[in-house]
Amino acid sequence: MAFLKELDGRGLQVVDLMEPFLRAKAEGGPALYCKTDSHWSGYACELTAAILAEELKTVPGVQPDSRRALETEERVVEVRGDLGGMLGDAGFTAGSERLPLRTVTEHQRFMLPFIPATTTIT
Repeated sequence: MAFLKELDGRGLQVVDLMEPFLRAKAEGGPALYCKTDSHWSGYACELTAAILAEELKTVPGVQPDSRRALETEERVVEVRGDLGGMLGDAGFTAGSERLPLRTVTEHQRFMLPFIPATTTIT
């Protein structure tokens, strides 16, 4: 919290995810973290994206790019946790877990790479 206050004191806009994450956990929804891995779950990524999208609406000059045809797809992915290795347990046998993950892609008629908008926020 002190770090966030320091950034705020220097005029940097900070998005603190602690409260929304605690609220989501208290509501008993999907897990925010993988069970055997140090990374966020797909649900935590979606929650964060929604919060950031709302925050970006308050930034002057930032507008959604409605010209892009974005598509989402949900699929189940298998995650092999990294916690055992980080703890130095070579015999860590928790295996893997299967998690829902939503991907966002830009629909394109031809196979062209995704090119981000060139808007710069100063």
